[in-house]
Amino acid sequence: MNHAHNKPTVVRLENLQVGYGRKAVLREISFGLQEGRFLSLLGPNGAGKTTLLRTMARLIPAMAGNIMIAGRDFSKLKQSELARIQAVVLTDRLKPGLLTAYEVAALGRHPHTGFFGKLGPQDHQAVKRAIEMVGAGDLTDRYFEQLSDGEKQKIVLARALAQEPRLILLDEPTLHLDLKHRLETMSILRSMCREMRVAVIASLHDIDIASRVSDQVALISGGGLAAFGPPERILDEQAVARLYSLNGARYDSRLGVIELRNAKRRGPVFVLPGGGAAASTLRLLHKRDYAIMCGIAHQGDIDTHIARALDAELVTAPPFGRATPEALQECRRMMQLAGAVIDSGFELGQANQDNAALLAEASKMGKAIFSLRAPASQEKETGAPAADMVHCQDEMELASRLSAFFHKSVS
Repeated sequence: MNHAHNKPTVVRLENLQVGYGRKAVLREISFGLQEGRFLSLLGPNGAGKTTLLRTMARLIPAMAGNIMIAGRDFSKLKQSELARIQAVVLTDRLKPGLLTAYEVAALGRHPHTGFFGKLGPQDHQAVKRAIEMVGAGDLTDRYFEQLSDGEKQKIVLARALAQEPRLILLDEPTLHLDLKHRLETMSILRSMCREMRVAVIASLHDIDIASRVSDQVALISGGGLAAFGPPERILDEQAVARLYSLNGARYDSRLGVIELRNAKRRGPVFVLPGGGAAASTLRLLHKRDYAIMCGIAHQGDIDTHIARALDAELVTAPPFGRATPEALQECRRMMQLAGAVIDSGFELGQANQDNAALLAEASKMGKAIFSLRAPASQEKETGAPAADMVHCQDEMELASRLSAFFHKSVS
């Protein structure tokens, strides 16, 4: 078992106040972090995340409160002692001159070497382990300055690992990185927590990444700690909206993504979902500014989660269950209002019999129907005449034909 209460606390902040000069940026910051845990600091630019990290890195003094690290008073630790416990990776660009990647990674061993900084066999072993951990074995002989941003970040992380710390502080570790290296960096940090039992505190801007990798999140806002705890409890639509003052977007905690709101200038359209078949169609319609109505959607289905996240008007049924008469009547009302009905190509099973029946009813209503189902199987599977529908090979063709249909209708 991997319970947090069985893990030793690596760092604890007690009523910490941080800032510059006499100006406090954050007040009354209190939380603890156990070994092997990943904490994301989340908040808008200027909220104080970097100031907090720089204080914990001893680059600026705390204005009030205490920091306990590895059970010791932070303020009484010598710098050399702190460097054996804590590694720091800030956004400042490292410019080591004509050092190779290996030599930069080896800088992490300096807290463990003697006065002259000479590396012994154990030091070289620690450096090699760190380089292997970040997957940078092919970079060691190259000059650091000749590496890409993503490659440099791997070596900087290797340097931090080579310190063999119990805690690593990182300020926006994915800044300047492309998607591939962002994902690699977060994977490396996650592995540090799990395999080396290092505690990690990182300021991040990507809510979706933070929700996936974090054991804890700290929401920094309004000059203090707005919330602290597991992302599954802390990150919901209201909390994220308050944190970032979101107006034109909403956060969906089920999917862990922020969805932009659309203008709903087109449509409305009624989508028949099922088993994830409508997921990409719903997203494309949302992006094209269609007002979306959707049903019958089963609770727990990915189609249902996405439709809710996209603010679609939604009619649901229990998981794998049949819809109530009231739900079916509401779908009929929506179909009457819709300019077009869309068959997502859902698989026909017991749970989707209602949607097959609704599709047949839409045909009898004389509604314009756009289908992602093969014409040969349309009537056999759904009972709706294939000749009455516009069949599309994929979502892009569907969007094109739908746009032409509504344009013609307006004209």
